[in-house]
Amino acid sequence: MGPKAFDVLRVLALNWGQVMSVNEILEQVWGADYIGEPQVVYVHIRWLREKLEEDPSQPQRILTIHGVGYKLAS
Repeated sequence: MGPKAFDVLRVLALNWGQVMSVNEILEQVWGADYIGEPQVVYVHIRWLREKLEEDPSQPQRILTIHGVGYKLAS
């Protein structure tokens, strides 16, 4: 797991149970001045799921809240 993926996990863990928008994750991990595509968050979420989920295609820990963002569940 790379340092940015760990930072994404850290942000989700510090906000456990709360939905974090892609923009909030971008700002907290890459900084407010980040210029780039939000897909970078999706890629890192996918990497985290591959490492942490029993079945990454049916995530139980890192949940997608459609139209809102992501949250870390127990």
